[in-house]
Formats: sequence, structure tokens, C-alpha cells
Amino acid sequence: MLFRSLAYSPVAGAVFVAHGADGRITALAAGSGEVLNEVRLGVPLGAVYAAPDGRTLLALATEQRQLLVVDAANLAVRHRIALAAEPYQLAFTAGFAHVRMYDTDRIALVALAALNEIVWRTQTTDFWVAFKVWGIMPLTIVFALAQVPLILKYEIKQPEA
Repeated sequence: MLFRSLAYSPVAGAVFVAHGADGRITALAAGSGEVLNEVRLGVPLGAVYAAPDGRTLLALATEQRQLLVVDAANLAVRHRIALAAEPYQLAFTAGFAHVRMYDTDRIALVALAALNEIVWRTQTTDFWVAFKVWGIMPLTIVFALAQVPLILKYEIKQPEA
């Protein structure tokens, strides 16, 4: 079985497998590898990412130029966000999901306010506060580090004297 990508959610205690061309996401128990759930989303998938809350997955539907917001508990699609080009990479910062596109230097910023709203309305206040404090900051650092190659690629070098 060929898969496209993996995402781990400690909150869900699961590893999520995106199966690329046939558009399936499979949830596996992190400890045993037992299949917990599987769903066919009806579109070919690129990478799948676990959002900072651990209860939401973001799946890239490259051919459809969409970002799918998927509930990690039941693998139901909550939202389909249209993008300007084919997405292939995603990173999180304090207020956004940054989606990198094929064949362009553009990066789409998808507001995480909706994600925050979902966490706020569906989780306890303690969990929401922990999500805001301990979930967002590490992702901001990871995103900043992930940008270093792009910054170095376009660095303006000073002529040697």
C-alpha cells in the first residue's frame, strides 16, 4: 500500500496516513498500529498535517487546489478552502497556516482564527489556553527555521572588496 504522507497527533493518540491518489486517510493507533478509522475524501491527496490543537487535520488536495480541514476524531471534512495554485507544503505560525504552492513563489496564508474558534467552542478552557500558549509558539519557531533556506536562496550578497 503506497502512502503519500504521515501526521501524528498526540491528542488523538493516532498516526494519520494520506494515501495520495485514491484520496483516503487512515487513522492508526499510535501504539499498536491498529486501524481506528478510514475515510475516502473523494479527491487525490498530497500531504496531511496535524494542526496545533491535535484534533484537526489539514490535508492538501493539490489537483483541486484546496486545503481540506478534517476532524481527526471521525475524519469528516469540516471545510474546503480554495487556493490560487496547487499546494504542496504547509507550516503553522501564531495566526496562520502558511501554504506553499507549486510553480510560484507565493505562499497562501490561511487564518487560524477559524481553527482557534473550533478549539474554543469544542474544548475545555484549560485545553484552549494550553493550545494558545504551548501549541502555537513551537510551531512559530519551526516555521521560522523552515524559512531559512528560502531566505538564504534570495540573500543579496555583498561584492567582495
